[in-house]
Amino acid sequence: MTVIIGIDPHKRLHGACAIDETEREVAQLQVTAGECQLEELLQWAAPFATRRWAIESAGGLGYLLAQQLISVGECVVDVPATLASRSGRWVRAVRTRTTRTTRERLRSRRYAHRPSRR
Repeated sequence: MTVIIGIDPHKRLHGACAIDETEREVAQLQVTAGECQLEELLQWAAPFATRRWAIESAGGLGYLLAQQLISVGECVVDVPATLASRSGRWVRAVRTRTTRTTRERLRSRRYAHRPSRR
C-alpha cells in the first residue's frame, strides 16, 4: 500500500496523518517536537513500506524534520503554507485541526510531486 504522510509542524507538536491511494485516512499521530521526533515518526510509519512525506512549510517550521527525513533516505515534498490558508477549514482543537487540514492539503495532489528545495 502506498501512502502519503502529511505533517503539520508546530513549535511543540507535529501532527501526522497517513492517507492511502483512495484518500482514506489510515493512521494519525502527534509527536513532541524535539530530539526523538524522527525515531517516533519512523517507527510509526514502518508498516507503510511505500510512503512519501508531505511536510507543510518544509522551508520554515518543518525544515528540521524535512532534513532529518531526507538524511535517512525518505522521500519528502514541500506543501506550501498558502495552500493551508486557502482551505478555510481551520477548527480550534489542535488534534482536529491537524487531522482535517492535513487531509485537505494531501488531497491536493498537484503539490505531491514537488520535491523539497533544500
